[in-house]
Amino acid sequence: MKKEWLLPLCVSVLALAFALTALFRHDGSGLPAEQGTTSTAQTSPNASDGATCQVKRVTTDQVAFYLAHQLGLEAVEFNYTVPAGVQLTAWLETYIDGELDEELSGHFIDCNGPERGDKPDSGVFSFRRYYPKYASESPSERCRWEFVPCNCGGVKWVNNPFRNLASWGRGPHTDIWDLKLGQTEVVYYHCGETEETQKEGMIGYPGHVDPAKEAEMIEHYDVCVFIKVRFDKARGPARLYISQPGLPHFPDEE
Repeated sequence: MKKEWLLPLCVSVLALAFALTALFRHDGSGLPAEQGTTSTAQTSPNASDGATCQVKRVTTDQVAFYLAHQLGLEAVEFNYTVPAGVQLTAWLETYIDGELDEELSGHFIDCNGPERGDKPDSGVFSFRRYYPKYASESPSERCRWEFVPCNCGGVKWVNNPFRNLASWGRGPHTDIWDLKLGQTEVVYYHCGETEETQKEGMIGYPGHVDPAKEAEMIEHYDVCVFIKVRFDKARGPARLYISQPGLPHFPDEE
């Protein structure tokens, strides 16, 4: 090989490697994955024994996400760790035109009660939608809707709230959350609006959602879906409520 071709070839190979690395560091939300990044809003060990209450988003490569999306599949999955004597509550809140939709909302509780000993508990939960958007000339009116722990239960067919959205955003940008007891955190959102009802004062799609930002998003966007998590001291024996309808209730908020 001539020497004058050697340098351009090396540069091309390096550029290709860099591009592939950037591509596969994206997660299933379509946003860049910040591997190893912990939410700056919560960084302290949280249970009384110093163990960590943690939720971590499971990342997938962008190519797989894109191909699944072409088939009308959407999914986001999380791993979690619950210290002894602590329980996790995870729930899905769905707002349409600023109002909570009870049918599209739900929650579950995983309690690491005293009978499990002093070992931490762990598990997985996910939010999945199947809407055959590209299987016909128009978006599907109905979609399969799942918010499930342990990959079981909670499957139903509902009116597809995303069928007419012209623009949307997903987030946040954090991959790992270390939470204090009693602290609620939004670990996923999917919000959007239709062309007919695009509202003035677009706020964009934030990387972190606090209560004020959440209220603003609900007001501005036609559809908002939030996944939230919270850890509390265990309030009973070990149990797992699978996909209960509606939102959870916390004693300190009653």
